Amino acid sequence: QPGLDRVQVHVPSVSVMAPIAGEWSVSASATMDDVSGASPRYHTAVSGASRMDDQRKAGDISVTRYLPHGTLSVGAAFSTEHDYRSRALSLQATFDSDDKNTSWALGLGGSDDAINPVNRIVQNEGRQTVSVLAGVTRIFTPVDIGQLTYTHSEGHGYYSDPYKLVDNRPRQRDQDTLLAQWNHRFVAADATSRLSYRYYRDSFGVRGHTLGGEYVQPLADGWTVTPELRLYTQSAASF
Repeated sequence: QPGLDRVQVHVPSVSVMAPIAGEWSVSASATMDDVSGASPRYHTAVSGASRMDDQRKAGDISVTRYLPHGTLSVGAAFSTEHDYRSRALSLQATFDSDDKNTSWALGLGGSDDAINPVNRIVQNEGRQTVSVLAGVTRIFTPVDIGQLTYTHSEGHGYYSDPYKLVDNRPRQRDQDTLLAQWNHRFVAADATSRLSYRYYRDSFGVRGHTLGGEYVQPLADGWTVTPELRLYTQSAASF
């Protein structure tokens, strides 16, 4: 297929974080994704996706208050493209123990999405999601730290893919994720290992397991090399 350009993505972005009055901070970011190109003809010979050009604009802002034994953060995010718009709000708090060796995290978030595909299969469809987070981080030894985080999301609305023929998915989706992480510092080698396991399930019948490992080795002049291994398996949806 000579002369056909493949997909190109340009993603300029900017982020800033500024302290305010010693006990507050404000962070914000803005991103613009510009996607263009073509898909292989043998996959999309009769589809409008053979040639595509899409642009997404996204931004977020959060304000954090630092307390003697924790933090409190409030955030908002917005994303828009020609057929999709998403708005989200979040609230998160952390609490430290008296010895600062244990930290708990609690979070609450909500999003509201609007879907208007260009093929007009559906119009003014929406999806709303509420998520909660609970986690704990513990310093076990001077060189070992562990973290356990659980998240639960409940959503309802339009989950089908409007660009797939006869795609009909349930309008309710519950999701659960459990993430365990362990970092160990090798003092003699001036290196750190990062191990993680993630379990995922949802009401669509999907089950996923992710096992990851990293070894972070600092080098001279500020350089760092990090080999990584990631194993992942996922079941099919049941609908």
